[in-house]
Amino acid sequence: CAASNLKKVSLELGGKSPLIIFNDCDLDKAVRTGMGAVYFNKGENCIAAGRLFVEESVHDEFVQRVVKEIKKMKIGDPLNRSTDHGPQNHKAHLEKLLDYCEIGVKEGATL
Repeated sequence: CAASNLKKVSLELGGKSPLIIFNDCDLDKAVRTGMGAVYFNKGENCIAAGRLFVEESVHDEFVQRVVKEIKKMKIGDPLNRSTDHGPQNHKAHLEKLLDYCEIGVKEGATL
């Protein structure tokens, strides 16, 4: 039986921990968990979800729900407790993020 060979593992990839979402998950919980894993502390932590793998059959619904939740986020002063997401605090990291945005747009993403 394959189950006897399963091992508990941590897929920590140098700060690019993956979040894997299958079609039998609680999608609302997956969205909350995914957003927390990506946006907590602006993604500046060693276990931030740098990669989200979403099963194809729930991909579009997952993305729609994430976009809906992102639109509710308050962007602003990071010292204000009601702020959900503030500015990047390192210029080099900001430039890296902007580069990723450019790559995404070139590959067909819409911002």
